[in-house]
Amino acid sequence: MLRNQLWARVTTCFQLLRKEHYGSKNVENDGLKELYTDELKDLYHAENQLVKALPKMAKAATSEALRQGFEEHLEQTKEHVQRLERIFAALDESPKGKKCVGMEGLLKGSRKVRRLWKRTSRMLCLTPH
Repeated sequence: MLRNQLWARVTTCFQLLRKEHYGSKNVENDGLKELYTDELKDLYHAENQLVKALPKMAKAATSEALRQGFEEHLEQTKEHVQRLERIFAALDESPKGKKCVGMEGLLKGSRKVRRLWKRTSRMLCLTPH
């Protein structure tokens, strides 16, 4: 859901930037480009965080279907990163410089859930039946 919201913001910025580019050239155009690249940097950081986190999630998956879903998602996410890198190259901009705090929060929550699940499953194994 967060990814969809980020892509929606980037698409909106791109549409505004394109409209300004083909319209009158003024100071607003620079502001829109800055907004667009800022949103792209946010998205780039989020996608790269997922590239690092998804293998851990796949490893911790409790079912084959879940593991496979994480692995497929990882491949799609890698494609998104490559696409963003091409966009940054076309804009002659660096993708570095911004952190996606929203994705950091989501991944922090997933790490807590994994630790809790690991602890709980260990306790269940130690409990006599």
